[in-house]
Amino acid sequence: MLPVLLDQESEYADLYSKGKGRGCWSVARRLGLELLREMHQMDDQTALDALMFDIRWQHALGFGAEDAYLSRRSLVDFRSRLVAKDP
Repeated sequence: MLPVLLDQESEYADLYSKGKGRGCWSVARRLGLELLREMHQMDDQTALDALMFDIRWQHALGFGAEDAYLSRRSLVDFRSRLVAKDP
């Protein structure tokens, strides 16, 4: 899944939050997390927990265990920008 999203990442580059926090997560990984969350019909916190503790999610999104963290606020903020870009 990640290679396909990485190929499309430039189309979503404007979703990065300018001037807010550090940009350590690529748009492709954020979209991948959203896709996995939707596929498994999970709420935000359950998906974030799966990211932190499920090696399958980490592998799918190209993370090592030490990097597999995203705050709920960052997830929600990104989704808001995604919806605003393409409702």
